[in-house]
Order: sequence, then C-alpha cells, then structure tokens
Amino acid sequence: QGAVLVLAPGTGSNVVVPLQPDGQGWRSPPLATGTYTVSLSGSHDYRGQVTIQDGRIIELPGYRDALGKAIDNDIMAAQRQLKARAGRRNAGWVSLVTGLAGSGAAVAAYYLGGVAWQDYQSAQATSDVLAAKEQIELWGTVLPAAAAVGGLGLGLAPILWSGGPDPKALERSIAASEESLKRLRGE
Repeated sequence: QGAVLVLAPGTGSNVVVPLQPDGQGWRSPPLATGTYTVSLSGSHDYRGQVTIQDGRIIELPGYRDALGKAIDNDIMAAQRQLKARAGRRNAGWVSLVTGLAGSGAAVAAYYLGGVAWQDYQSAQATSDVLAAKEQIELWGTVLPAAAAVGGLGLGLAPILWSGGPDPKALERSIAASEESLKRLRGE
C-alpha cells in the first residue's frame, strides 16, 4: 500500500509526490527548501505544515500522535467487531437450542393430538367426547406455534453464525495494528 504527499507551496496549485516505504516511515524524493502545507494520504490521513530544509530528515509535526490515535481507533473498532461477532455466535446457539425445543414441542403436540383424536373416536360417553375434543383443540393450537418457533430458531441460527467479519482476520488485524503501534512508539 503506497502513500502520497500533497504539497501546497503557496502558489495555488498542489504538487503530488509519491512516497516510498522507509523503515518505520515514508521517504519522499528531495524537495526544495521552504514551508509547505502538507496533506498525507495513505492508510491514515494527515494535514499540517512543515518546513523543509536541505539535507535534513523532517518529521511531520504531530503526525506520530495522529497516527497513534488512528491506529488505536482501528484497534478499538476491530475489538468491537470481534465482540459483536461473539455475541452473534452466542445468539446463534440460543436460537439453535430454541429451535430444537420448539421442534420437539411440535412433535409432542402432533403425537398428543393424534392420541386425543383416537380418544375422541373411541369415546362412548358425552363427557369423554368433550374432554377429547378439548385436547384436540389444545394440541391443534400448540402444534403450529411450536412448529413456528422450531422453524424460526433453526433457520435463524445459521444466519447468526454466518454474519459479520471473519474473527481470525480481525484478530490478525488487531495484532498487526498493535505491532505497528509498538514500532511507532519505539518499543
């Protein structure tokens, strides 16, 4: 990934200078002595003023602090994404267990509704017919509700598990950013 330095030497027109990686920073080709408004574009942006003197290495004022804050923000954002991903994973497990419970309840309601139907058909007394009819209505209500819970729970679990960024990639990004921060601070 490259970076460019945009110089506004006070003439009203900008000069774009490509930068080359140099150890922990970037190096530009030799520039004329003077004071410039500088915009640095790359992985992290910077804007400020710098005075360039012949033969001297110039560090952009405040750039290390700005870059350190930007890297800290990147680390915190990746950690938030990692935490959100873990929450989605846990919600996926809850959804799976809920789906299995709902499916089990639907199977039980189907079976018990069948038993109630057999009781209804074999009932001799009016009270037995009414009790069996009541049971048929109960299990007839429970069955679609349990099936809906089972279907939603089982269907939602893979969606929750598959959404969001790859946790391994986030962990690698955090480690790389922390290493960049250590180098920036000279640790």
